[in-house]
Amino acid sequence: MGCHKEHIKNDQIVSADRAMEVRLWDSMTGHTGDVLFSPKGDYIASASEDKTVRLWNVGSGSSRKISNYHSGAVMGLKYSSKRNQVASSSMDSMIQLWDAVTGEYSRTLTGHSGYVNTISYSPQEDRLVSCSEDKTVRLWDVESGSCLHILTGHTDDAFDVTFSPQGDQVASASWDKTVRLWDVETGECQHVLLGHSGQVWVVMYSPHGNQVASSGNDKTIRLWDVESGNCQLTLTGHSALIRRIEFSPNGNQIVSASDDKTVRLWDLKTGMCSHLFIGHKEGVTRVVYSPRGHQVASASREDRTVRLWDTESGDCHHTLEGHEQNSPGQPHTRRVA
Repeated sequence: MGCHKEHIKNDQIVSADRAMEVRLWDSMTGHTGDVLFSPKGDYIASASEDKTVRLWNVGSGSSRKISNYHSGAVMGLKYSSKRNQVASSSMDSMIQLWDAVTGEYSRTLTGHSGYVNTISYSPQEDRLVSCSEDKTVRLWDVESGSCLHILTGHTDDAFDVTFSPQGDQVASASWDKTVRLWDVETGECQHVLLGHSGQVWVVMYSPHGNQVASSGNDKTIRLWDVESGNCQLTLTGHSALIRRIEFSPNGNQIVSASDDKTVRLWDLKTGMCSHLFIGHKEGVTRVVYSPRGHQVASASREDRTVRLWDTESGDCHHTLEGHEQNSPGQPHTRRVA
């Protein structure tokens, strides 16, 4: 089947991410970072290199600035549906919490001494985890804003972090070539996962939480057993940095996005690449499964397209175009939206 091309408005590209949130790739003026919908879909929160966070009304398209407190580019956003709260992380080393409805400032979480690369809410949304270029991972109590644990051990930037589906463990990925698994209650490191030969950029849990997958600039994906810490599978085939990986909803597949301009679909039972998706003209920066796992959406920040792929046939169903190119001289942070 051929790949159909569609020209669409700059606020219409949506897909479901690994937390079943909905994300929007847009080209809102000045806002080129993380963008995410509220659970009801009536508001959008967007992060920007201009140091602000904005709330957008989906119906009217109007927006209001809800952050005047960050002094550096905003690198990431996360939404708490239970609390109606938005958390933002920044190059200014701070995390800020906001009311997602009113935009009212709640509090600032301070303690990191470098860029806060990634933040994530626990499944219960009572805790927040963050990782930083200061090499640490921090666990926070959302209600009080207090830091519960400072997790130390990485010897280079801690670049990605996520909670297990059960919320009792945290996995962190670092440019020191390791992945670490941490006990949430005690703050102790349970396993140091060794095997990558380069910086680890991404880590995520399988849907059932019994496995962790990681990837980075050694061009491999590694699958780890959470209980033992052993590497169960190494997936090879990409020829450049792997920027994003996602488990399928049933946990039987992984999809990966790479700077080699390709997306690969991997069968975890055989360890083989079942589909090679070719079409992007530049590196692929994000990839996500549809909620039922029948489609994959891939996005490239550089070629400004989103492509929709069929996971059974491997065909490209649509190419969505319409994003604006970054303005000349616009700075790029290390976190890719």
